[in-house]
Amino acid sequence: MIGKKGRTAVAASIVAAIGFGCSGGPGKQPAEGSEASKAPEPVTLKMYTLAKSFSEADFKRLVTEPVRKKYPHISIELMEEPNDSTGAGLEKFIVAGNVPDLIYANTQNIGSYSRDLQVALDLNGPVKQYQFRLDRLSPEALDSIRSYGKNGELYGIPFSTNGAALYYNKDIFDKFGVPYPKDGSTWEDILELGKRVGRTEGGVEYKPLGLASFTHLATSLSLPYIDAKTNKAAFGTDGWTRVAQTYKAIKELPNNKYKGGNDDLFMSKQELAMYATYDNVLLFLEELNRSGKALDWDIASYPNFKEKPGAGLGFDAKVLLVSSKTKHVREALQVIESMTSDDVQMAVTRSGRISSLNDPKFKENFGKDLQSLQGKNVAALFKNVQAFKPPVTKEVNAVSKFMGEAAADIEAGKDINTALRQAEEKANKALEALGH
Repeated sequence: MIGKKGRTAVAASIVAAIGFGCSGGPGKQPAEGSEASKAPEPVTLKMYTLAKSFSEADFKRLVTEPVRKKYPHISIELMEEPNDSTGAGLEKFIVAGNVPDLIYANTQNIGSYSRDLQVALDLNGPVKQYQFRLDRLSPEALDSIRSYGKNGELYGIPFSTNGAALYYNKDIFDKFGVPYPKDGSTWEDILELGKRVGRTEGGVEYKPLGLASFTHLATSLSLPYIDAKTNKAAFGTDGWTRVAQTYKAIKELPNNKYKGGNDDLFMSKQELAMYATYDNVLLFLEELNRSGKALDWDIASYPNFKEKPGAGLGFDAKVLLVSSKTKHVREALQVIESMTSDDVQMAVTRSGRISSLNDPKFKENFGKDLQSLQGKNVAALFKNVQAFKPPVTKEVNAVSKFMGEAAADIEAGKDINTALRQAEEKANKALEALGH
């Protein structure tokens, strides 16, 4: 199965020693000979991560080994639940009294962790106190994280960001004599190509275009789920109608109402011509390449709505949070300092994750260690600016599922206006149940 090795969870029993010390940052050293210069007391930090965030080898390479060189008094005890990819498992740990010091999660988890669980510490004070340099980090990433605070709170530090692109199977385009997708294409451009590659030949149904999801598609337009003024669902807007129309057009392409996962269809069966999704698929393409199974593919920039040229998928990142319950804020920030150091971030970007640092050298070195990316249009991943993604809250989580239901109804042939209206009605009832 594609990606099995790439998705290997870090063994929950790993306990790795990591260390401490850098000049001018969280690990600034006291004067030699002073009382404070004595070796610090050993500290064990608990670190919660989403399941399958790192392979065991990557966790050692990007976390334990580089930190050990700097901060030998710090050890990390890993906390995770198998198959917990959403972050919901953190609440189970907290209820059981097992609260982490550090949290590695997605941007979309910040709202739940900071507001509902109240376990995310505002880092503005510690960052200033320990001279942690925010100017090295992506401004877009910091802005996205700060959007979760009502008064400019900083609930996390970005570790890596998630890019997006249009991946395409060159063999399918060559088979039908269709030109490859181009950078800067609109959805209308891609739909026209889809009409030409969605064919059946030799008993094989070639599917034209796969998406991560309907709601991912909508993030390019930065659409809110809830009207901030009325506190009611905002599904009846022109923006959501535009997304629904585009989604309907995609699903009505020849052979495009199919069952089965996009990863499998694109990489294993090689029946999917184009796949618009986040960049985590690169790690699975690398595994496919190493397995010796040929796939002639390339990348174009993620398609744009013509109303917002240059706007890619909504911003998403992996973030490092410090628990509001920890007694070791400085040590937690020291671990974050190591994970966002130039050396670690260069390893991050070379292995196919987009660095959270804003120096151009990290983009220039993206994917250099991936054999499958050699000769590919890697620059396509950076053609778009990621769209602002409104904060994900408990209320948003309660109503977004109804938009997913609307998408299924639209795909089944229901009128767009009817599907969106019915979804909005359900969403408003859900909001009322939450006290809105």
